[in-house]
Formats: sequence, C-alpha cells, structure tokens
Amino acid sequence: MKRVLSLVMMAVLAIGAWAATIDLAYTGETTTNMTGENDAELVGLDESVWSVVGAKGSSDYFPGLNKAGDIRLYWTDGGGNTLTVSSLNGATINSITFEFTGANYSNVYVKVDGETVTADEGVYEIGASSFVVGNANTSNVQVRIKKITIDYTAGAAPTVAAPVITGETPFIGSTTVTIECETEDATIYYTIDGTEPTNQSTEYTAPFELAESTTVKAIAYDVTGTASTVASKEFVKKISCATVAEILALENNTTFAFTGELVVIGQAGQRLYAQDEDGDGIFFYGTAPSYEMYD
Repeated sequence: MKRVLSLVMMAVLAIGAWAATIDLAYTGETTTNMTGENDAELVGLDESVWSVVGAKGSSDYFPGLNKAGDIRLYWTDGGGNTLTVSSLNGATINSITFEFTGANYSNVYVKVDGETVTADEGVYEIGASSFVVGNANTSNVQVRIKKITIDYTAGAAPTVAAPVITGETPFIGSTTVTIECETEDATIYYTIDGTEPTNQSTEYTAPFELAESTTVKAIAYDVTGTASTVASKEFVKKISCATVAEILALENNTTFAFTGELVVIGQAGQRLYAQDEDGDGIFFYGTAPSYEMYD
C-alpha cells in the first residue's frame, strides 16, 4: 500500500493596458434632474468604473435630463452647472469631444486640475483621470449636450490577491478552515463541494469546520467587483486504524492514521518491520516520516 500526497499550483494572469472610447449620453427615457451623487448609470456609464457628478453651481437645480436625450447645464448669475467625470479604476482620459443639440447650446468650458483646456478642432486633450465640464455662458442660457465621447487608456487591470486557504490536511476527526485575502476590503466567497465559486456562493465571514474529505475553493472580489483567481485546497480525512489488520483491510492509496501501538521488531537499512499488540506484522520502506508501506 502506497500513500501519495499531491500539491496544487495556481497561476495568476496579468492584463495589460488597452485603449477604448465610450459615450457619456442620456437615453432620453424620462425627464429628470441629476442627484449630486454618482449618476454614471443615468448617462450610460458603469458606475463601478466611472463617476459622473453634477453640481448646481449657483443654480437652483442640478444638471437636467430630458426625453430628447439632452444633458442640460443651467446658468444663473454667479455661475452655472458643472459635470465632474472621473475614472474609478486608474484609467487615463486621453481626450474628449462634444456633440451638442445645436449651436445655441454649445458654450462650455473644460478644466483639468483647475486649469482650462482649449479645444483643438473640437478635441479637448485631457491626459488625466478626471475633468470638469461647465456652462460657460454669462447669461441665462442652457448648454445642451447630446453626448461626450471619451477616449481613454485603461490602466492595468486591478489585481485582486487570490485567497489563501489554510487548515490541517490530512486530518483526523475534523479540521478548521481559514480563508484570507491580502487585498484590503475584499469579500471572499467559497464552496466546499468542489464547484467553482462566484459572488453568489457562500460568503466567508469566519473559520469553519470540515468533518469529511472535500475540496474547498475560494474567490475574492474587491470593492469595484473585480475578481481574483480561484484558490483551491484539498482536505483529506484520515481513517483511524488501531490494528495492522484494519490497515491491511484498506484499499490501496487510502490515507489513514494509526492510533494503536506499534513495536519495531527489526530494521535493515530502509526496511522496517513492526508488529501491533495482536502480534500482526507489517513492513515499511523508506526514511521516517515518509515511509511507504507494504503488506
């Protein structure tokens, strides 16, 4: 009978930067105002990736949206509405271009880090992770934006550390399983039936006990919803054997724990012969503690 232990190795994939364009535009389904919070989803962007925040300025209203699909920036004496657009995942905004409802509604200013950016043939070069768009009129005239096309370069994909699963294996009786992740504020999910974990699996909140052989798999998600690779660890429960007869009755490649008394009768090089309390003998071959056992 030969006892074998195996190790599982994990690979981590890294994704490099890439360029893309995206349109910030209202769908025009209803008439509403922005909220002053992150309204990225209202204007067609993923709120976990982008932040789009409207400000009143001296107006009584946040930027408005209408059924025609206009994003309206109001102006009153003392200043107008603004939109602050920011990347939440480290992307660099290369440039932006506007499409307005009409010539009467196209007077905007664009700022990056407080500095005004001048358009070159309608293209504003940003070169930063955020920008501000404002109503540049000096009278009560709205700016109506049909869309802002954003050209950006994504940073390296956020790296979420794979969870680390620890616990005694092989084990006798039961073992305590602990799962940790080095990524701050990451949420861990796990399975104990060998299936692939997702954010719909059981959430890990505290160490738990295993009483049977199984494979634990875990995945971590950071606050943006980015997932780690899946970690996996096999846990093997040892069968308790008190006599040589019980050992010999096991199938080959069965992991067990001997709980009885063994007396070494003789040893020649790497060969070891021992007997239990019943006088039944068994041979071992190798070097302690990694003996291979033969009946």
